[in-house]
Amino acid sequence: MGKQTTVGVIYVGVIYVGVIYVGVIVFLTCLWPLRAQGWEGKQDNKAAENLAQMDDRYLCAEAQAVCTQAAVPGAGMAMEGLDYLATIRQAVQQKHGQADPAWLADSVTAITKHSPQHCPRTCVWKQAKKRKVPVPAVAEMPPVQEHTPSP
Repeated sequence: MGKQTTVGVIYVGVIYVGVIYVGVIVFLTCLWPLRAQGWEGKQDNKAAENLAQMDDRYLCAEAQAVCTQAAVPGAGMAMEGLDYLATIRQAVQQKHGQADPAWLADSVTAITKHSPQHCPRTCVWKQAKKRKVPVPAVAEMPPVQEHTPSP
């Protein structure tokens, strides 16, 4: 092997190691925080005050973790899971009003039916449709009174 070939192989090896390093960093910073949250039972429940301060995607990740454990048939964790989802629901309502997001309702349904395969996989927030105020039709409007000057 010549000197140029050896330098080329070393250069490619450094690039390959660099790509792997960047991939590991991306995995750890993006995916690890959401997957690291596990729920094994009521001992892992967060306080309502802490939930109220959480961002929406973390509330959803918390509900997903509860769902995947509490929906398992025979695990005996359904009631604990539903109780904790009620606490998560209170935090969501404090932030967004009365409407429950689909992922929360889906989590409750999956746990109730002991069906972990129906636990939500994504966190979608559907906005309530804005209600349009009807504009009165022209026929419904009172006729315009023309003012004629008196002589």
